[in-house]
Amino acid sequence: MRKLILLISLGVLAGCGVEPEEQHVCEHDPTEVEFETYEQAVVDCTERQDTGYVRGEAYPITVVNVDGKPVETNTANAFWVMQQAAAADGVNIRINSGFRTNAQQTYLYNCYLNGNCNNGNLAARPGYSNHQSGLALDLNTSSSGVLNWLNNNGSRYGFRRTVPSEAWHWEWKGGVPENGICGIEFTGCDKVIAPEGGRVDNSSKCFKPYGPAQYWRTADGGVNGSMRWTNAFKAGSPSNWARWFLNVGEAGRYRVEFSRQVDQYFVYDSARYRVRANGNEEVVYIDQSAGDEDWQVIGEFEFAAGQDQWVSLYDNSDIDVPADQHIGADAIRLVPVVPEPEMPVVDPEPVDQNNMTPDTPDPVDDVDVDPSNDPSSFGDPSISPGGDDEMTRISARNGGCNVGGALPTAWGLLLLLFGFRRRR
Repeated sequence: MRKLILLISLGVLAGCGVEPEEQHVCEHDPTEVEFETYEQAVVDCTERQDTGYVRGEAYPITVVNVDGKPVETNTANAFWVMQQAAAADGVNIRINSGFRTNAQQTYLYNCYLNGNCNNGNLAARPGYSNHQSGLALDLNTSSSGVLNWLNNNGSRYGFRRTVPSEAWHWEWKGGVPENGICGIEFTGCDKVIAPEGGRVDNSSKCFKPYGPAQYWRTADGGVNGSMRWTNAFKAGSPSNWARWFLNVGEAGRYRVEFSRQVDQYFVYDSARYRVRANGNEEVVYIDQSAGDEDWQVIGEFEFAAGQDQWVSLYDNSDIDVPADQHIGADAIRLVPVVPEPEMPVVDPEPVDQNNMTPDTPDPVDDVDVDPSNDPSSFGDPSISPGGDDEMTRISARNGGCNVGGALPTAWGLLLLLFGFRRRR
């Protein structure tokens, strides 16, 4: 459990005895004096599970405490970052009302119907209050500088004023910062990826979805029988995103793959993944609709042994996105990359110049061609190396009789006969 206490001032909230409903349950925003007597700036990141509602539909929600009030985890992260930015500007923003359970909303609604409690203030039906979604916060806008600061800066952190008549009512519309105080630096992953590879499913403790919980839908199918999905949209920062935390047992190069076993939820052709491995981060854009296999490749990465490594998936894009461009989040798998065997390099046999045979002919220049021995050149002086002049000189040396190539052959026969007679 992590608890951050910035400032504590204990007292009792005067004026409105219960949390103000978004639809004028409390007719006024608590004044600065009233707020100063309340417990301030306590952040307790101990998570508890509850049930949230949007337009009457229930879904699971995770709640922590900020400023002593229950707040949905992702809303708390975004608010905390905004709160720190405001404090740096000398403005102290605090939460007066956050998440409301169905039982609490039922009580307020009955007070409104019967007029016997909560001054009969207006209240939404159970399941239809934005405070039940976990996204709505009532802030201390009567405090010095708070409303002006929110009007100028709230949207940078995903917060919008959604009830014109209530200056204090602000709702988080997405854009979870990754340096929020609760849940982002997640170290609860107890699954170790073995050297032969392994996977992290969306049902695992090593998977964590962020953003408005109602926009992370659950569908049947996929690894272990269920998966998550949301829609892509154009925005400067993500609203819904997810992270698979990786605890790698042995350092090495692994191929990262994602499961896409339920085709209809893997539609967007430019889903943005970010992979952190061995202290390095890389962004990869993947066409989730491409391929026919159950597992598709994100890329290959060098992982260190241990944690602080992950794969994240985001729902925002910097270009226009058509409707119903689903993004699926099921399981991530690591597969070890086996390097290709290297072919041995064979050095050529060295040549010993000292043992070379002098008479060994050059394989290229082992034949000297004498045009005079070429039968096709007989009687054709045009192909003689010396041309007509050369043939004239040969004729002159032989008494003007141009015998061509026959002269050496005749002399050779005479010498052979002469030698034979001498041996006899």
